[in-house]
Amino acid sequence: MAVELTFELQLLSHYHVGSGFAGEIDSFLLRDGDGVPAIRGTTLAGLLRDGLERLLQMPAVRQRYGEGARHPLGGGYCSSGASCPVCRLFGTPAGPGLWEISSARPGGLERPAMEIKDRFAAVHRVRINYAARRSQPRSLFSLERGDRRLAFVFTAQSAAGREVNVEDVALLVAAARNVRHLGSSRRRGWGECVIGLRGIQGVEDAGFPAEPAKVQEHFWERILAFCAGEIERDVLLTPVNRAVENKRSLPDPVSLLKEALRQPEEPQVIRLLARAAEPLVLACRAEAGNMFESVQAVPGRAIFGSLIRRAAEQVGDSLLPDLIKELFFTGAVVLSPLWPCLKKDTLVFPGLPVPRDTGMCKYFSGYNGHDKEERGLFLLASIDGPGDEYCPQCYGIYELRDSKVETPLVAGTGFVAVHEKPRKIEITLAPEMHVSIDNGTGRALPRQLFGYTALPAGTCFWGEICFRSRAVWECFAKIFNLGEDRAFSLKVGKAAGRGYGTLRLHAGRLQRAEEREGFNSPLRERVKEGEERIRFTFISDTVFVDQWGRYCCEPDQRWLEKILGFPVEVEDEDVFVCATERDGFNRLWGLPDQRKVIIQAGSTWRLKVPGGVKKEMLDRMCRLEAAGVGEYRWEGYGRVAFNLLEEKIQLPKTGVSLPEELLTELLTDTTDHFMRRDSAWSREVNELLDKRLDEVVKEWPGGERKQLALLARWLYRQRHCPVEELEEKLSSMGWPSENIIKYLKDYCDPGRENKIWPPGKGQDRLKRLQELLEELAGKSRNSCEFTRAVEALAGRLAGIGADVKEEV
Repeated sequence: MAVELTFELQLLSHYHVGSGFAGEIDSFLLRDGDGVPAIRGTTLAGLLRDGLERLLQMPAVRQRYGEGARHPLGGGYCSSGASCPVCRLFGTPAGPGLWEISSARPGGLERPAMEIKDRFAAVHRVRINYAARRSQPRSLFSLERGDRRLAFVFTAQSAAGREVNVEDVALLVAAARNVRHLGSSRRRGWGECVIGLRGIQGVEDAGFPAEPAKVQEHFWERILAFCAGEIERDVLLTPVNRAVENKRSLPDPVSLLKEALRQPEEPQVIRLLARAAEPLVLACRAEAGNMFESVQAVPGRAIFGSLIRRAAEQVGDSLLPDLIKELFFTGAVVLSPLWPCLKKDTLVFPGLPVPRDTGMCKYFSGYNGHDKEERGLFLLASIDGPGDEYCPQCYGIYELRDSKVETPLVAGTGFVAVHEKPRKIEITLAPEMHVSIDNGTGRALPRQLFGYTALPAGTCFWGEICFRSRAVWECFAKIFNLGEDRAFSLKVGKAAGRGYGTLRLHAGRLQRAEEREGFNSPLRERVKEGEERIRFTFISDTVFVDQWGRYCCEPDQRWLEKILGFPVEVEDEDVFVCATERDGFNRLWGLPDQRKVIIQAGSTWRLKVPGGVKKEMLDRMCRLEAAGVGEYRWEGYGRVAFNLLEEKIQLPKTGVSLPEELLTELLTDTTDHFMRRDSAWSREVNELLDKRLDEVVKEWPGGERKQLALLARWLYRQRHCPVEELEEKLSSMGWPSENIIKYLKDYCDPGRENKIWPPGKGQDRLKRLQELLEELAGKSRNSCEFTRAVEALAGRLAGIGADVKEEV
């Protein structure tokens, strides 16, 4: 069982965490694809690591931990043999740490939202020449300022299969409490923040308090008691989750699976709908070593690896090799990639790779033209005479310099939505820059810039999992703790433990292969009995190996008939294939794997069936679409489709409804999100001050109101105190302290007049002000909001006091 801590980051001042890019201003805030400000897990992990490093430098902690606190401030990493708390919790280049830190999003908008157009204010700055004491020429710049009203929420989850003890949780909570600033301009008052525990899950100790704030104090008190020598180290090493011991008890899952494989074969398919809860970095070969560019679909091998990790959490490592062999390598379970979708409100239209025998208008590919007509897809194989190589809807329409503009057809690329009018799916990759920080100086290290070009959060995908029989599905569901019509999460891609790679999936209903809803069009509607020509399209990368173990890409009639199970004919002009090489790497051996020659997705063969398609051939096609062809099918290779996007086929008009777990936030006037709640709270505070402030101010008649400026300055300096402490300090304001009276003895007059609370009026002034502070505390949900309410009160009093002073 994993331990999950939910933290809330409250801002006390404006902040700036830059995205690394400029536009209308020189430095934009880091935002997710929906426009909501975000703080990446890489930044949060660095803040927590720095907070723990500084905590270990405190004399009491350093003395108690001894050699365990040897990690120097801003130093390197410990060796693999022995590690300090910092390296154990947050990892080293040699291995991952104990905690996986998610990205932070504002409270109330944890899910990706519809695109937000508004932006925060831009601040202009200028660099100063300190020698001349004037601004430097050509040094004016601007940056986007993050609003201090934001409250970010993020989680820290223990790594899979790792046992967590009290010390690990206590140190992480203490590190969070030790964070005071984030972002740039921290030395100029920006980025002031506090991090508090909001919730905890997976902890089995029944003696912990129910309230998250008290749980935070509980762990903090354990660390303080350990540093004071009141408890021993063995108490801190008490497990709080027992993750290694409490594996789910399954009665020999390998035996259950072997029994399921002996059941009659009847292919079953489950459709997966997915949404990227965080940006995804599924890196392909990059042009530069410091840039990682993501592919536009989630490969099946990424899903395969995440499922294997999930299986290890459920059954343990000892049974995992046999389980993988029986489940995947025998073809009992076949995965597909997750293809992108075209999203419209709460509906999605499944997308597939554009067939390579399909052409698009070069200038208006999949878009509306100037005449508002739809430019669709056209079959390149149907080109016969002159003029057919041009877009039939654009040819001869546009003129430039008294001559007709030629609008040629080009081979289709990318992904297309399966819709009545197929539309190309435009996927915008979001680049994000990262720098390495020198912990000693707090500045970026030179020549340490790298970046991710990621699929943005909120991107929707779809895919399939095919099972040999229903019995295999039931065994699969028990092993992976899944079920029909249920949602679950997986981690895929790079930086999965630092704010990237969280994928939220929903498993649909289990269906027979002939009835599945994968392409929004059943096979028997796409292929009719008696047809003599069919299109055989690869909708994922495919690997074919002949009888001598050689990779082959061109269709050979002998092995093609062996795969299909019925006679076909293929001609050279009907082959639209693009092949490439793909390198691999074996992590177990630490060596390069065999280089594969693959047929790229979208490649198409147009086949002729002598005598036409018969019923038994349709049954064979259904099985091929569900189970795939070629090698490595458990990694998503070899998915095929027949007669995909044919012009004669009536495609559906409506899409697939997203389940509730995958819906994005719909920001309307009634949506309960952070900005709306904060605006309502600010309005209530201002209304309260408008109503009650006159009762407080009238206790200072005439010229005495100028003392309100001094009172406002004092309130502003004490704004972080709780209301009880603030009232106690307020009641003693203006009187000498007990230490001064004790020191001066006979020279002090305890009965002297109090200038702030004069005799006869002091009690009334104090009572009115205390009542107002209590009402402000009652309207504040946390300490940060009460601090802002006291600031608003101090600002009102300062304005009244300044006006009186000018009149005098």
